[in-house]
Amino acid sequence: MENINSGDDLLSAIHRMIESDHTPSFRELVDQKKKELGINTDYEFSKMVGIANNTLARLIDGETQKIDLFSVLKVGQFLGIQFNKIAEVFVASLKPEFVGELDLAAKANFILKNFNLPSLKKIGFIKNTTDIKEIDRKITSFFGLESIYQYGKDIPAALFSRAKQRSKDEMRTMWIVAAVSQFQRINNPNPYDREALLALIPKIKYYTLNEESGYVMVLRALYKVGVTVIMQKYLSNTAVKGASFAINNKPCITVTDFKQKYSTIWFTLIHELYHILYDYEELKAWRYHLSGEANLSNDLFNEDMADSFARDRLLPKAKLDFIASRIDLPASVRKYSEQIQVHPSIIYDFYCYNERYYNNNNDVYSKYQHLFGNPEKAVKIVRTTPFDEDSVYEHLKEVETVYNF
Repeated sequence: MENINSGDDLLSAIHRMIESDHTPSFRELVDQKKKELGINTDYEFSKMVGIANNTLARLIDGETQKIDLFSVLKVGQFLGIQFNKIAEVFVASLKPEFVGELDLAAKANFILKNFNLPSLKKIGFIKNTTDIKEIDRKITSFFGLESIYQYGKDIPAALFSRAKQRSKDEMRTMWIVAAVSQFQRINNPNPYDREALLALIPKIKYYTLNEESGYVMVLRALYKVGVTVIMQKYLSNTAVKGASFAINNKPCITVTDFKQKYSTIWFTLIHELYHILYDYEELKAWRYHLSGEANLSNDLFNEDMADSFARDRLLPKAKLDFIASRIDLPASVRKYSEQIQVHPSIIYDFYCYNERYYNNNNDVYSKYQHLFGNPEKAVKIVRTTPFDEDSVYEHLKEVETVYNF
């Protein structure tokens, strides 16, 4: 893909030059030009260009003192160097210590453009926001990069550029890059079987009763029909509950631990499966869709339909209405949940949603939230990407073991 920091400014020129095999220096270009013109001395060359001979000497020797930009441009024009290449030649002519300083400045520029340092510090990813060398080391180590400038290069160009263009939140982009990096590493070998997925979805609710291993069992079954699911840490300061991706022509889903509710991880999973089933062509064009927050792709991806689909598959309204009058009788709710084979936390959660949505009862969640269940046991072996770890792939081996049991 194109370099994601590909503008023709000085700092972009610096890291292009550093990554290239060889950029000619002013010394090499001047000698070549002198030979073409039959000039024997640098003095004659400087007179023809119209700059002082000592200025030319400093430029050729890679000194930084007392070299004005105008002189650099004049030499460049005389040598026939295109304006956007002059910076690269200038950097190639510098002494190593000066190149190192400029490289650090280039990295700082790149990092500030692509990362929200205060937010990274807040989540424990970095310790401070001013040590560029350490920040560079942490980012490259976390994503397994040889250079900071590779950040996003392994992500499909359309996906990464849309993440940058559609959202100014660098943290959200980093979250997306982390998810895609893991999907590419997992690289599910199973073909996507839509008919098998349709047959599987009605069975999912029964597994909600198994708090410890039900979720993992469902993820394994989805993996076999070509749908890869990972649990990724919730992105703070957003309402992103999950996301759908099309990676290497395979459907992928990320579910977050949003609000730490057992009921929500099931609801979010089926919500995202709706997008895979009915929005997959649009998803392949857009490359990803974030569910739970306002974004441009919502014009194509119907969130209300996905929500209704998830509710109907887990607990249809008629069944919820049946138990609503006995919602304060825990024994009755438990008995009914076993009868209809869905976890009681889903009953309580859906009841609260209806009360707030249809009856404007905003206090109902505080009354029943302790009954929504904790997802920790269900997702502990498939959760990935704690951003305070050393690598985005820190827990991926465990997840791969789950899928390839």
